[in-house]
Order: sequence, then C-alpha cells, then structure tokens
Amino acid sequence: MIRVTGDEKGITSLDFVRKKKEARGALKPSLSECVSALEDFFAGRAFRIPKGLRPEGTPFQKKVWKVLLSVPPGTTVSYGEIAARVGRPKAVRATAQAIGRNKIAIFIPCHRVIENTGKLGGFAYGLKRKAWLLSHEKKFFGFRRFRKPLS
Repeated sequence: MIRVTGDEKGITSLDFVRKKKEARGALKPSLSECVSALEDFFAGRAFRIPKGLRPEGTPFQKKVWKVLLSVPPGTTVSYGEIAARVGRPKAVRATAQAIGRNKIAIFIPCHRVIENTGKLGGFAYGLKRKAWLLSHEKKFFGFRRFRKPLS
C-alpha cells in the first residue's frame, strides 16, 4: 500500500505502508493527480511527476532533491554524482543523508541512487523494494546510467 499525504497546495509525503488507512473526506485535486500518476507508473504506462510536490527540508536537502528530479526512470546515479551535481563533491555522506530524508519517494526518485561500486546502497523502505522499483523501471522504461554533463 502507498499512503499519499498533502493538502490543497500539494503533496508532502508518499509512504509505503502495511495497512490500508481510510481516507478522510474527498480526495483533493493535488492528491488525485498523484494517485493517477502512481497508477500509470505501476502499470508501466508512463512516469510523470505530478504538480504540487512540496518537500519539506533544509535548503541543502531541497537542492539534492531537485537534482534527483532530473534523473530519468530506468536510470541509476551514484551518491557521489549527486553530491557533485549539487556543487559539494566531497559531501557524499551529507548528500546520502539528504536523499534518505526524502519523504516523497518514487516521484523524487531516491531509489535511483546507488553506490559508486554498483551496489544498491540504502533505501528507507528496504532494499527489496528498491530492487523491485529499479527492475520495474528497467522493464518498462529501459535502463541506462545517468551521464549528464555538469553545468
């Protein structure tokens, strides 16, 4: 199960949960778009980022998450590459911590970040889930290493 939370302004979190929780009231338009995007993703039809993502974090965390938004589906990138892209190539550990604090999984694709060695690294929702997400994306969206020139 996935629980999406937010308000009329947008999505603040997307969590994998064990038990289904009943929604309260009508589904807000911002959350409805998110649910539709999730359905498309899991069906392998498309990966699209819904409008109104409102991640809450420090300026550094938000900078890291913004870089994650540029990593296409079916692509992996290392923690070190993300650190370099935010202009802090020696801050790999801080970058990894920022990635781990991302509360809008899938849409801010922290599962696409792997260790420099090619190992999966960590994932707040478990390595089995991370491996499944990467496999799903590879199946429906292809696979490639993220190689975008630094700007």
